[in-house]
Amino acid sequence: MIKRLTFLLAICSGLAFGQAASTSNTNSITVTATRSANIQPDQVVFSVMVTTPTTASLSDAVNALQGSGITAANLIGLTTVQQYNNKGQVTQTVLQWTFSLPVAFSSMKSTIGLLTAVQSSNGAQNNNISISFSINGTQVSPQAQAAQQCSVAGLLSDAQAQAQQLASAAGKGLGTVLAMSSATTATQSVALASSPVSTPSCSMTVKFQLTGF
Repeated sequence: MIKRLTFLLAICSGLAFGQAASTSNTNSITVTATRSANIQPDQVVFSVMVTTPTTASLSDAVNALQGSGITAANLIGLTTVQQYNNKGQVTQTVLQWTFSLPVAFSSMKSTIGLLTAVQSSNGAQNNNISISFSINGTQVSPQAQAAQQCSVAGLLSDAQAQAQQLASAAGKGLGTVLAMSSATTATQSVALASSPVSTPSCSMTVKFQLTGF
């Protein structure tokens, strides 16, 4: 009987909708329930590119953005770019520094004005450095992620439903909770308009007693 129950629980674990399920012994079952939080993005992400001669440094690129609030910490990429004329011939090789600037939705219009002013100011200096920018997507701010609260009651209900399904498939009843982890928040990366978006998810692992032996 013990071998048959262990075999049935192993088979039925695939019914847990992708959630983890295991049996530490023949009298209990452990499942993990997970819920993804539905948090709306609250920031728009600007991609700011600074094109410089190959002799320029990161400091030169950041100085060209003076007044924008962008620092070296905003740098997300550096590439070498060859520029061509209308005959397809290489005219020069330059460096392209890419910075990411996340701002609140309410600051999007003012940020466009600020970056436009920085772009014009740099162009007037005739220093062989050019600036361009675009909106690269949206994201959830760290503050919004930190404010996310896990629903312990909801996670426990999900775990109980999964455990009940497995126990019923094995011809057993579901008893009391023997052990339960605290709800935790993880961060998953998904794509939205080419920019990273953080989607919190909450999980809870619960060990239930099995009855009917």
